[in-house]
Amino acid sequence: MKKLVLLLAVPAFAFIVPPRDEMKIKGTLKLVKPVEWVYLTYRTTDGTVSDSVHLDGGEFNFEQKIVEPVLATLSVRFESEPGQKRPSVDRMQVFLEPGKIKVNVKDSLKFAVVTGSKSHTEFTALTEMLKPFREKKQ
Repeated sequence: MKKLVLLLAVPAFAFIVPPRDEMKIKGTLKLVKPVEWVYLTYRTTDGTVSDSVHLDGGEFNFEQKIVEPVLATLSVRFESEPGQKRPSVDRMQVFLEPGKIKVNVKDSLKFAVVTGSKSHTEFTALTEMLKPFREKKQ
């Protein structure tokens, strides 16, 4: 009898959707080139999530609901220059997690400072540890 109750209870838990917590990114961009759009893209079990915003006084904001930390790509599309066929794009990876995350960019996304994401701090530390191996591979 206990086995039957347990078997009936398991399928009920299989359909419970994990709670989604709010994640907010607030960023400032101080770049030489004028920025047209800022994009945030990441994958979940439901598929790819893409969002875009215009810069407002050098600042951008994203708000999403996520279940767990996820690696995302933050991209900046610059305004096209005369004679340029495609606008140039700058990208960086950032670990998102529920809570408030700040991204401060001066000069380039390469030198961006991300705060408020413990997952991103650990990702940065891992990237630094792997640097010698990547340089040796090249």
